[in-house]
Parts: sequence; C-alpha cells; structure tokens
Amino acid sequence: MKKTVFTFLAFLILGNTLATVRRVNNNVGVELVPNIVYSAFKAAHDDSSPGDTIYIEPSNINYIFTDGISKRLVIIGNGYNIGTNAGLVNPLPQNTFESKVQGFESAGGGGLLKIKVGAQNSSLIGLSFQNSVVIECGDVLIERCQFIPNINLRLNSNNNLVKSCFTKQFGSTHGAIIGTGQNNTIENCILGDGVADLTGITVSQSVIDGISNITNGNFTNCIVNSSISGVNNTYAHCLKIGDTFPTPGINNNIENIVLADVFVVSNPLSGNGTQDKDYQLKVGSAAIGTGFGGVDMGAFGGATPYRLSGQPPVPVVTNLFLNATGSTTSGLTGSITIQSNN
Repeated sequence: MKKTVFTFLAFLILGNTLATVRRVNNNVGVELVPNIVYSAFKAAHDDSSPGDTIYIEPSNINYIFTDGISKRLVIIGNGYNIGTNAGLVNPLPQNTFESKVQGFESAGGGGLLKIKVGAQNSSLIGLSFQNSVVIECGDVLIERCQFIPNINLRLNSNNNLVKSCFTKQFGSTHGAIIGTGQNNTIENCILGDGVADLTGITVSQSVIDGISNITNGNFTNCIVNSSISGVNNTYAHCLKIGDTFPTPGINNNIENIVLADVFVVSNPLSGNGTQDKDYQLKVGSAAIGTGFGGVDMGAFGGATPYRLSGQPPVPVVTNLFLNATGSTTSGLTGSITIQSNN
C-alpha cells in the first residue's frame, strides 16, 4: 500500500503546479479532507474548475458518476488487470484493485456514463468502466481504459481519440465501439467485439474482432478477425484472419491467416481473450514487422504501443529512503527514485 500512497503523492506534487488536484477514495477508513479528498466522485466533480485533475483511487467498490461529466477535467485511475500482469509489467502498484466507475443515467432506465457538452477536451485515463459510456461532446481522450464484457463506448460526437483501450471479451459476451459521430480516431486498442456504425473513423495499430456498417473508414496496421461490412473503407498494411479484405490483394495487406498463428494465446478472438496480455504477438506471427514502416501490426506495435494494465502515463515512485534521524543543522537526508510511466 505504501507504493500506491507515494505514487499519488508524486501525482499531487506534480499536478499542483498546473491545476488543483483532488482525490476520490471510497475505501473504509480513509480520512476525508475538505476540497482535497472525497468519498464520492460527484462532490469532487462539482467542486472542480475546468482543467482540474481528479484521481480515482483503487477500490473494490464501484465509483458512481451520478450526473456524468459536464466540465473539462483530467480523470485518472489505477489501471486494470494489475494482479494478472504483475510479473510482466514493472513497476505496478501494490494495490491490485481497479478504479471501477459507472454512470447512473439513461432515458431508458438503464445505467450509462455520459460525457456531456461542456466536457470538451477532457481526458479519462486508467479507468475500468462497468457500464456503457456515451460521449456527447468533442475532443475527448479515452486512454488506457478497460470496458468490461458487454459494455460499449458510444462516440456520438466528433473528433474524439480512443487510445490504448481494451474492450474485454468473455466467451460470447463482447463490447464494441459504436456511435453516430464522425472523424473519431482509435489507436493501439484491443477491441474484443469491434467497431460499428461510425463514419469517417480512423483506426490504426489495433486488434479488431469485427467491422460492421462503417462508412469512409481508414484502417492501418490492424489485425481483423471476423466479418467486415461497410462502404468506401480503406485497409492498408492490415492482416485478415481466415479470409480476405473486401478488395483482396491490395495495399500490402496480409490475408487468409490462421488465428492460432497470430497471438500468444491460440484463439483469443473467439472467446478466450479475457486478458490484455493474450493479444501479444507470438514468435513467428505474420503480423511481426509487416505493418507500414516495418512496425508490428496490432495493439503492441507502432510509436505508442498498448500498455498492459492501462497504467496511467504519470510518474511512479520506485524507491524512497529517509534517514531515521536528523537535526536542525544537518537536516533529514534521504533519496527518492521516480520512474517515468509514459
């Protein structure tokens, strides 16, 4: 637990030079501090000014975003799959709980987390979404987040960026990126179901189960598993599993590849891909080095590879030492090591 505390301390020190930083922690026994430490997200949201940062600290209890998000904020969580990837990613926080969030709004009576008009240019990083998210404004960044099975991200606005996210799959239960928006961008994502109903979408360096009803889309360095449908879409330097792209044999695409020959887990896109680590490329995969510019295809290739466990791109304290004694003349000596987590 100490590493987590010191990590958030480092966040606070760095963040205070830019804007007000608030913490939300619903664990039992956490001492609340007016205007700094809250037990509920709504109170922190309502007290924040545009541009402020809110840290959603790890917990086994979901955080309820009661009225969604309606102002420009940076919201950062603890990531996901931390226990599963502990031996693969260093450093990871000692606290393996996720920052699990859910909304409580829907015209149909279900639960949705809405990112509303007024929240333009917000960033949501390192969160585990427990119900569907609807983006109703533009220029929102969703980065290093997880969507649990059967949860969708709805891009109902324009010019948003979804980066290094994981739509988790379990058996026949999936999650997709859908919506009515235009000119959105997806980079280095693992999409357990796929993308659907979007216009002008740009997708690069991603693993996609299926592509449905996409218009004027542009796909580069992607690995696509199942069916493809849509109008006027371009596929270049992509890999198609078990079949061809709509126009075969063009744009340096690789086609008719056996799924078991691509990833470290033999069949992740048919129900076994419950962890993000399962989508790394296996030795000898046809996707290695065959993307545009000679990079690997899929989520773990390119300039900004997918980050296991959705670790937020903020510094992590890896070592802290303080002498037990000191004086008014010599002071208190010690050392601290901070690792970049970009």
